[in-house]
Amino acid sequence: MRYFFTLKWCIRYDEGAKEGTAVFNNITGYARPHTMLALLGGNQTSKVTLLKCLAGRIPASGSLNGSLQANGFGIGTTSSRLIGYVEKLDAHQPYLSIRESLQFSAALHLGQEISATSHRIHVELVLNQLGLLPYSNELVGHLRNATGKTFEIAKKITIAVELAANPSILLLEEPISGFDTNGTLAILNILSQVSNSGRVIISTLTHPNARTLSFFDLALILTREGNQAYFGPVGSNCNDLLHYFTSIPKAPHYSRRDSPVRFIMGALGIGTKKRDTPSLNFSQIYQASSLCEMNNKEICNIKKSIKNIRRNYLSSTYPAPYSRQAILIGTDRLVYFREKRTGMYLPVFYPISWAVGEIPYFLMATLAVVGIGNGMAGIGTQSPSEFIKYRTVLFLFTLCLTYFGMMITFLAPVPALAAFAMSIVTSLWVSASEGCGSQCNCPRLQDGSYVWDRLETLRSLSHERIDLDILILSAMCLLFASLASVFFVVLRHNSPPPI
Repeated sequence: MRYFFTLKWCIRYDEGAKEGTAVFNNITGYARPHTMLALLGGNQTSKVTLLKCLAGRIPASGSLNGSLQANGFGIGTTSSRLIGYVEKLDAHQPYLSIRESLQFSAALHLGQEISATSHRIHVELVLNQLGLLPYSNELVGHLRNATGKTFEIAKKITIAVELAANPSILLLEEPISGFDTNGTLAILNILSQVSNSGRVIISTLTHPNARTLSFFDLALILTREGNQAYFGPVGSNCNDLLHYFTSIPKAPHYSRRDSPVRFIMGALGIGTKKRDTPSLNFSQIYQASSLCEMNNKEICNIKKSIKNIRRNYLSSTYPAPYSRQAILIGTDRLVYFREKRTGMYLPVFYPISWAVGEIPYFLMATLAVVGIGNGMAGIGTQSPSEFIKYRTVLFLFTLCLTYFGMMITFLAPVPALAAFAMSIVTSLWVSASEGCGSQCNCPRLQDGSYVWDRLETLRSLSHERIDLDILILSAMCLLFASLASVFFVVLRHNSPPPI
């Protein structure tokens, strides 16, 4: 999978600002299989934003101009399934084991032409490659009790979940951040193995040492303003990288006692060892260098070679068929957002899964209430038909209230507003859904009548039309569930958080 990018600019628009802020400008580069590319430098946002743009995730509050292609596919189309994105802080389903998490990812991302047996074999190979087999049956939420290497295992799970999707390109946000020396080497060795298997690895790094950076074949370095200061080989102990910057006329003097990476970052004015504002324009120097000319020729060669490749265009937007999506999708909101960004879900299946998931729960709950609670009180259990009818009405009523709550929750931009509306509507419905028997001891109104009798008269309620009421309740359940699905998919405040 040959991958090249030419990004002219990316602008982010802050809320309320009339003019946007340039995140990065004029970025070019490429990556071939079996190579690892490191993204360095820049400010707090430019490096990560660049990585997200390389994955086709354009900032929600920004715009991007440029070209991204992987083997001739434009990034952001169906080629998104060829890219795995490992976020710095990721969310996993805590109630699944590590093996089940990978099986979930594989089933959702791998094409339907791959058999279930091949899925399982692929998952086992990924578990073995990342050293997760000893923990594979542990629940993700209980890892802290299973091993003293919780942070390292969690990072491996995040990488493994993406590898289970069998991507050709793997992008990672700060994969070694927070690790000690041993943990860093463990993660880097894993990434090297993944790269040697034929994949492209692109990763952001912050203040790496020379040993860490030497694991990578290529480096792309940004200035503080987001311009490209370097793209090229790293070399053993960063020798190639160091040779480029020390050969620049009037560049700061390099002392062998200094770390190569710290020297370069300091020269750019963005390192831990800060120097004066650099007098050299490293972006212009790179654009005029023979290295930049050589890189541009290499990108042209990649473009020409890609044109000669016969591509099998993917006929479906989603790798997994709709039936598999409907079965797999649960109610884990964070995992849903992660997969939605990669284009693996048909969005409407998510709220539908919520609606369908409530049905067996309320079937059991109403059976317990009517069979045990009402049985002890002698209510609705005088005959089998009365029992079935009472349970059916109670089931549909609670289900209707739940679906109405889902609809209001997806409709309201603020949870407190949804809770307020639900409390009012629930009180009204409950007050109109319970009647008094012949020996009722409930308080009476001033005219001696019961509340239920008055409601029955005013609202034309009747026990004889219970079959019609059951039909109406069923229709209301379907209506509220459908509206909830529409609101979730359409309304903006239900969208994934900005990247």
